Amino acid sequence: MLVFCISLYRSNYVGVLYLKGELFVLEKIYIMEMETESITRGSEVGVGDCGSGVKFRSNVHMEEGIEDVDDAGSCALDMDVSNEIAVVVEEPKEGMVFQSWQDVEAYYKDYAEQMGFGVTRAQGVNSKMGDKKKIKVTWKCECWGKPDMRARREAKKRAKAMGLGGSNGLIDGVVCEDELSGMKRTSKKCECQTRVYAKVNEDSLWELKSVELKHNHGIDPANSKLVKEYRMKQMTSGFKKRLIDFYEQGVPISQIHGFMATERKGNMTLTVKDSQHEVYKARRLKMVGRNSVVMMEYFEKMQTENQNFFHAQRLDEEGRLKDVLWVDARSRVAFEDFGDAVCFDTTYLTNEYELLFANFVGVNHHGQSLLLGCALVSHEDCDTFAWIFRQWLACMNNRAPKAILTDQAAAMRRPFAEVMSNTVHRWCIWHIMNKIPEKLGKCVRYQEFVNPLKELVYESFDPEEFQTRWAEFIA
Repeated sequence: MLVFCISLYRSNYVGVLYLKGELFVLEKIYIMEMETESITRGSEVGVGDCGSGVKFRSNVHMEEGIEDVDDAGSCALDMDVSNEIAVVVEEPKEGMVFQSWQDVEAYYKDYAEQMGFGVTRAQGVNSKMGDKKKIKVTWKCECWGKPDMRARREAKKRAKAMGLGGSNGLIDGVVCEDELSGMKRTSKKCECQTRVYAKVNEDSLWELKSVELKHNHGIDPANSKLVKEYRMKQMTSGFKKRLIDFYEQGVPISQIHGFMATERKGNMTLTVKDSQHEVYKARRLKMVGRNSVVMMEYFEKMQTENQNFFHAQRLDEEGRLKDVLWVDARSRVAFEDFGDAVCFDTTYLTNEYELLFANFVGVNHHGQSLLLGCALVSHEDCDTFAWIFRQWLACMNNRAPKAILTDQAAAMRRPFAEVMSNTVHRWCIWHIMNKIPEKLGKCVRYQEFVNPLKELVYESFDPEEFQTRWAEFIA
């Protein structure tokens, strides 16, 4: 005899299942009240396990409740020889009510994983009130959109950034043929219309207002292992710790992955690439051994010897070194005289800890480069760059340069506008010209026009001359 339990939103059922011949027979179902608010499984808030492998949710309920006890039997319980009961997540229906949009997303992803397709949060609307909370969200199948959607988006970004269209971009709002032909892989996008739309109702609960379940492509539950988000559920804290411990002892990631797959008897959807990504991410945020301690001790020693030495660092949630900036006394003095124009460069190679090295560089009256500050950067995002710029300005007595040159990283634009609003931000011409072979190298007449193109860029001394020569060059 096998006792199991099922929770269908507000109602909880306990059933008695026994083996009769070669068939499982459901003899009785009892309804019982259970307190589930405090039960959690893993990192999913509000998701618990009743002991039989049956998942249930404490914060999801139908607006009208469960109509019939027979509904419990409508859940297709798949059983193998080991008598394990697999849960079937009920398909979305209009009128379902949830406590928050996160609950809607978690529920829909559980359903999608069961069916074998990925989910993306495609659209959202925030309240215009002070809290700016989400009030409407649409989730779609990952195959939504046109096959060339990525190419169109990238082309529009480049056209907007450069202020013009052209080869490898947009011409009169249309994506160039060479942009589409340059796609490196076949897109999974096929304009699938599967989606769920939810919004906040008058009771401040999230209600499914529109549900479309029909796909225009084949789906298979076995394909859930192709979605990284679903695979990463196996990347538990214990698994991650063992993975990193083995790696730091010198075991190759491929061997670690093979060992753990054998240990789980092949029941592991995580790939070698997933494990590599997790290891590299951990090393990027953690300087192994005493290296970070030695560096900070050196900075303290430098500051003791010279009070004008400046350094700042910040840690992540787990207390690991994340970003660090330092400026020596000579650089601070040099900035007073030669800080009108500065170049911020992040193109240096990363080190063994996957931390990017960035520096501030100026030029003195002899045309010599001056180092005006250095940083180790964990992520190239707006938050990190904003922190770097604020700390550097604080070191320089909040005197911003008149002009600064950077590469074309989009993550720098907003931090510059916020931190150095009066500084003229220009893109480094070296970075721009360095992209010519990459973007135009496949053109048939590339060798004919590459040198004239460089001449008009480097030998034009004002905007008017450049525009005139550019028009002649294009003609």
